[in-house]
Amino acid sequence: MIRHHLTLEHVASAIANLRGAMVADAYSQEKYQCILTLIHDMTERTLVIGVDPAYGCIAERPTTQRARRNTIDLFPALMERHVATATKHPDDRIVTLWFEDCQLHALLYGGGSGNIVVTKDGIVVDALRKKNEVIGQPLNITHYAPVSLVDAVPTTTVARALGASDIHLGMQYAREVCFRCGIDADIRIGDLDQDSAKRLRAEADHLIAEARRTTTFHILERHDDILLSLLPLNGYTIVDTDHDILSAIRRVTGMRRSAVRRVSARTVLERDLTKTAARLRRSIDGMQGDAATQDRASTYRLWADLLLSTSDPTQTGLTTIDLQGWDGEPLTIPLDDRKTLVENATMLYAKAKASDEAARVRAARLPNFEQRLQSVERMLDHVRQTEDPDELERIQRSMKNDQGMPDDVSAKYRVFRLDDVYTLYVGKSAANNDELTMRFAKQNDWWFHARGVSGSHAILRGGGSEKPPKQILEQAAAIAAYYSHARNASYTPVVYTQRKYVRKPKGANVGAVTLERETVIMVRPSIPGEEL
Repeated sequence: MIRHHLTLEHVASAIANLRGAMVADAYSQEKYQCILTLIHDMTERTLVIGVDPAYGCIAERPTTQRARRNTIDLFPALMERHVATATKHPDDRIVTLWFEDCQLHALLYGGGSGNIVVTKDGIVVDALRKKNEVIGQPLNITHYAPVSLVDAVPTTTVARALGASDIHLGMQYAREVCFRCGIDADIRIGDLDQDSAKRLRAEADHLIAEARRTTTFHILERHDDILLSLLPLNGYTIVDTDHDILSAIRRVTGMRRSAVRRVSARTVLERDLTKTAARLRRSIDGMQGDAATQDRASTYRLWADLLLSTSDPTQTGLTTIDLQGWDGEPLTIPLDDRKTLVENATMLYAKAKASDEAARVRAARLPNFEQRLQSVERMLDHVRQTEDPDELERIQRSMKNDQGMPDDVSAKYRVFRLDDVYTLYVGKSAANNDELTMRFAKQNDWWFHARGVSGSHAILRGGGSEKPPKQILEQAAAIAAYYSHARNASYTPVVYTQRKYVRKPKGANVGAVTLERETVIMVRPSIPGEEL
């Protein structure tokens, strides 16, 4: 409640104690903010007046030097003027510093409508914001008549009616009054009897008087909600106290900023880690339930054997064929009517081989996926328990820099770590290929693509400008071939070159590129690397 009416009364009183202080500097380093440097009793004091929607307030900070860059001078009319006093407007959240011939008004409104203006004879002569709109105009303060408690809409809750009434109590103090009176804050004001309403008003007056007398300012916390209060409040834990209102406000705003950073970082990390853990579990379930893939491979091989055992394996034009298995059971085998039975059998053997290869790769990758899932789950537990926003932001940075952890890159592309130096990134679609090659890849990265067929672009990164070892080139090429229409070939050519020799012609189709130079390598399509 750094802008509560009662808090601002204490703020005005604290600034009034600086009467006689001279304005030595007035400048801004951030949007919505004015910094006043005052000289009081030969001591430099720094007031920070902010009118931003979230943290608008007046506080004092330890003396700091003005930044050399990105600062602007403000309010020249105040230079070398002396503070006469400071007051809080009786009906609004306005704190005014009075000088010999002008006034500085901090309009601490909510909703982004706040401003800091200088007036002379009631006319605005300077402003922090909206200068063209307000300079030369009278300082008009809209007066409104808050509804008294007895005139509140009957369906309004007691706390809301009391908080918004003409005594400017606010929701937190209104709930405290209800607690002290033993009245449910969430019942309708229309259901309240007259005696209870009188008790509420009397206790509210008592609380206001207590708040005005206090010299101890409380920093309270409930969950991630940090609050400045003039009194202890039910349901909140007292984190600390301060006897200087301007210092207390500075500390509370700092703690609130940290809390916002913590919640923001934790929310993002929990979302990303939970999503990654779910993806890893799905992958693990698929690898562990690979019996269907093995059965498919056996079925393809059986069908191929049966086709080759027929009396006329060269016949064509069939979409299916009915045969008996080795156990005598009837089977219907789907066929490509453009191919002979021999060619269909060859295709089925290739499918069986691909299924076996996929099962082998999945089995080899399973331990790594299980280890990564454990790592992600440990990280998720750590994130949920960590309170330090700096630590949470450090984890965010480390996740982006650590290829072993999931991030935006591994979500966009298939990622394979070939060894401790080289990592291969593989596109997932034509548009994704364009982004991988033309945006993600660096000039000295190596680009791969299966020759003469459509397929994924692949980018090999690591080792700087040095040409990768032959084994790494072959692994990268094999993966590029695997993610192409040549996947089932025994051997296939793959072209590679450095990214700086890859061009995107104007008007070319999505995923289409041209090469200024290239090298061809023959490889067997496979996935020898470790996908991240």
